[in-house]
Amino acid sequence: MPATLEPAAEGIPPAHGSVSAAYRREAKAMLRLSAPIMATQMLWMAVGIADVIMIGTLGAVPLAAVALGSALFYFFFVPAMGFLQAVSPIAAQAIGADGNGLNRELRKAATTDDLRDTCRSGLWVAVLGALPIIVIVLFSETILLSLGQDRVLAEQGALYNYLRLPALPFVFMLIAMRGFAAAMDRPRPALAIAFVMFCVNVFLNWVLIFGHLGAPAMGIAGAAIASAIADFIGFALMALVFRFDADFHAVHAMHHFFHVNWKRVREVCRVGWPIAVSMSFEVGVFSAAVALIGLFGADAVAGHQIAINVASATFMVPMGIASAAAVRVGYAAGARDPHGMRIAGHAAIAMSAAFMLAMGLVMWFAPGVIVAIYVDPDDPVNAAAGAFAASFLAVAALFQLFDGLQVSAAGALRGLKDTRVPMLIAGAAYWLIAFPAAAALAFPGGLGAVGVWYGLALGLAIAAVLMVWRFELLTRRGVAAG
Repeated sequence: MPATLEPAAEGIPPAHGSVSAAYRREAKAMLRLSAPIMATQMLWMAVGIADVIMIGTLGAVPLAAVALGSALFYFFFVPAMGFLQAVSPIAAQAIGADGNGLNRELRKAATTDDLRDTCRSGLWVAVLGALPIIVIVLFSETILLSLGQDRVLAEQGALYNYLRLPALPFVFMLIAMRGFAAAMDRPRPALAIAFVMFCVNVFLNWVLIFGHLGAPAMGIAGAAIASAIADFIGFALMALVFRFDADFHAVHAMHHFFHVNWKRVREVCRVGWPIAVSMSFEVGVFSAAVALIGLFGADAVAGHQIAINVASATFMVPMGIASAAAVRVGYAAGARDPHGMRIAGHAAIAMSAAFMLAMGLVMWFAPGVIVAIYVDPDDPVNAAAGAFAASFLAVAALFQLFDGLQVSAAGALRGLKDTRVPMLIAGAAYWLIAFPAAAALAFPGGLGAVGVWYGLALGLAIAAVLMVWRFELLTRRGVAAG
């Protein structure tokens, strides 16, 4: 049955009634939308965790190589993905401006045209954005060597990257389609597809990394090939959903694909480029942190990879909430409802804070249990890497709250199409504060590799405070759109 933007259910909370009742309604709607997005994010993250766990059985050197290769790959991948984050709030504001925006039978024809242009433009941005990344990542080995990394690690990390590149345009298109599906209040197909991708990836890892079912044992190369195949399958399944599901088919996003609305492409880029730069600042500082930690040896890098995998896994939940916040705030912004904007943003921020506080407690009190999931703590070969991982997790426990606050507030700001000031906040927090602090604490400060993590924690805290302040400032003024 086609969806509708009903008050306090699918759409924007009404301005009347008690504040607590409005927040409860919004929290329920936010959770209903964000839960499948969170689960999808977790499954995507689980693919990386499975890679780390399965490659970790090969030893610290292959694990460190994948850590370095992945850090370089995502240094370029994540910022480009930032452009695609604009699809969701643009579509959400169009839906919010039409009281029947989610109802394919009742919404205005102009709204359908708007949604089609937004989705199709996102796909074009995805394809065009993949091309320069492919060219850059082809120089992975040269880049890693120029950063002073060990030659064996650089060679193996580069091989891992090369074999993932053919799937890159399809991954980006899948991400754009996922964002559009969230704006359409239909995140569940993406969840089902992510589950299929996870199962395919783990099965192919087992076959190709270790050489089962008659396949050669390919190690790192097998993991990369498994990921690429899973990505191809994920895009193909999502394309089938867009073709045969009635709600998506009504938009006809895939029809006449070469009839491009370049004005809308420019809007996606206008809203998306500051998101891309913001994400570049964040992923860049974490990638630079890997380079600093690499100076302390392969065990430190392997420990970092374990800890960052855990922190990234918990981050998927507030990141999913942030995606839902961009949609829910976008609905309210499109409807010019400042009260709804504030309620949606506050609900997202509170939900993220509560979850990340809980995760911080787990990391603080049970680091050994977490590390044992990745490596055998009784094996002397893994002792040093495990010790590094435990020390990093102690710091991660401290910054969980700030990480959740900054990403959820940034998501709420995206719903307002406010992306440029958050970009400046990210740049200042991560590069003027976090990285210099990380280097200072690690070397002159004498804290070693763990000092790098303390520097990152400081940057995240500054970003969290400023992002929340920005959302409060704009919504108190009643800003409805950027």
